[in-house]
Amino acid sequence: MTIRYELVPDNDPGDVYDYRLDVVPGGVWDLDMLVAEVIDDFPGAAHDDLRTRFKNDLDECLARASVGQRAKLGDLLRLLPKARRPDGTYEIDFVPGVRLQQVMQKAQLEPYPVLYSEPQTHSINQRLVPAGIGGLKGCNLHFDPERPDEGVFLIDRGSGEELRVKDVGQSPSDALDDPDELTMITPPALQPGTYLLEVRARVRGRQRDRQRDRPELRTGRLARVLAVHALRIKR
Repeated sequence: MTIRYELVPDNDPGDVYDYRLDVVPGGVWDLDMLVAEVIDDFPGAAHDDLRTRFKNDLDECLARASVGQRAKLGDLLRLLPKARRPDGTYEIDFVPGVRLQQVMQKAQLEPYPVLYSEPQTHSINQRLVPAGIGGLKGCNLHFDPERPDEGVFLIDRGSGEELRVKDVGQSPSDALDDPDELTMITPPALQPGTYLLEVRARVRGRQRDRQRDRPELRTGRLARVLAVHALRIKR
């Protein structure tokens, strides 16, 4: 299987040193998603601190490759200099590392949620707030809201009870320059406890699925457990 990929500067003029990793057909990854994917390898590291470290490492890799030196970003990405430009710098070939290849192969075949952000608590892959608005990024997250077995589901780890999230907004399916992103309102009646987050959808990733009118239902689970904290009232 051939994975096409490209690392390009983010279009946000306020952050000219940010980058976006485009991988086709596995999806589009931004730097926050890469950090969320590997953060468990860095015990005790905060997401924002690791993101800053990755940005600095990536800038250094780009600088080295542009002058003809090979560079790599851990086991995620290798940067190889190619043809030399008239100005003396080099074009860069971005080769996914072993880990990124494995992730993207999986993400091509099923929903692959990577990062859940909760703006009220400024948390990433940690908190759920009842009636709060959260954002979910990943690959192949689009689903048919008219099918009751598709969508975003929260599973109580204590009771095993499943709850389908009703209020979910989906990014346009043709938004090729951005990761798949869902905006959801957490159910107001969600009780304190810990939850698994799953996205269920019919993904036309396998050849036999593309040939079917109704592909097989597939499930992708967020790697981190999310928590709803009990409300504390000060007296």
